[in-house]
Amino acid sequence: SRSELVTGRVYNIAGELVFLQQVRASAGTLNWNLRSPNGFAIADGIYVWDVEVRDSNNRVIERIVRKVVVLRQ
Repeated sequence: SRSELVTGRVYNIAGELVFLQQVRASAGTLNWNLRSPNGFAIADGIYVWDVEVRDSNNRVIERIVRKVVVLRQ
């Protein structure tokens, strides 16, 4: 079943949450528009992308944490 809940979080280098989205796994994708919760474009820099998948019993069944570099030309 693809009823798992996927939560994507992005944190800046100071540990502040700059993005949060939850979707059902069946939706297929998380989309971040590189904007903060208040709608401003984020600064270039290093961010931490944390994706967590929970099953129907709310147990974490997968977690992926990666660094993301945002650099505009």
